[in-house]
Amino acid sequence: MVVFQKIGIIGLGMLGGSIALDVRRLGIAGEIIGASRRASTLRKARENGFVDRTTTDVHNLIRSVDFLILATPPKVITSYLRILAETNPGLLTTDVASVKEEIIETVNKYFGKSHWFVGSHPIAGSEVQGLAGSKSSLFVSRAVVVSPARNSCPAAVEKVKEFWLALGARVIQMDAREHDYILAVSSHLPHLTVYALVDTLKTVKNPHLYQCLGSGFKDATRIGKSNPQLWAEIFLANRKHLLVHLASYKRRLQRLESLLRGTRRNLLTRYLKEIVVYRESLDGKK
Repeated sequence: MVVFQKIGIIGLGMLGGSIALDVRRLGIAGEIIGASRRASTLRKARENGFVDRTTTDVHNLIRSVDFLILATPPKVITSYLRILAETNPGLLTTDVASVKEEIIETVNKYFGKSHWFVGSHPIAGSEVQGLAGSKSSLFVSRAVVVSPARNSCPAAVEKVKEFWLALGARVIQMDAREHDYILAVSSHLPHLTVYALVDTLKTVKNPHLYQCLGSGFKDATRIGKSNPQLWAEIFLANRKHLLVHLASYKRRLQRLESLLRGTRRNLLTRYLKEIVVYRESLDGKK
């Protein structure tokens, strides 16, 4: 198992906090140093044992650790990458953002040959925001996509893979463009459509509406409670791929609308059955 003397985590939200919990639980680091823009988050992280110590001095953190994890929103990550390129470009670094092309393009722009940045995206999350949403063993049996940049050192790629494997994850390597195309339909489109579905509910003005919200609606729209600022950033960062899948989704809605207007139950049933069969097949796939 890969072990580090000092791991730095910038961003102590749900993912950053969960990584810190597992790094401590598994003894992967001699010391965990956390950084955040919010003093209250740093205090809670220290008091609850997520990290050994905290700092607001990012430059010093980058100089003092031997593995850095960027667990902030994508736009913030790109700003830290510029600091990293200027301060310690040889530092083993990964991130946890759900969009990769923008980040990898920034790395390709600011880093030279054989650098030690490797992109990551653990496909594990929750609508619960902040440090309070952190969970131990969150990554066990979950997929983590590893996306090297153009000049990522092969040894760095292997170390980042080893790190996620140590946390119990299943590692998948793919380039940033492929990642963003797939995540646009598997994650970003569902969030987008759920926001639209909840917004549709707002148009119904009936005093009995809220008494009639069953588990189906609540389960289907759970992710509609996710951080709007973060998801607006994700949608815009991946809009190229998201718009492609959104157009495809609209065509499916139009087909359903056509079937409803046609009132032919057998055609509608056949179409729904095809979808159910495909959805059931997904449960056995990894």
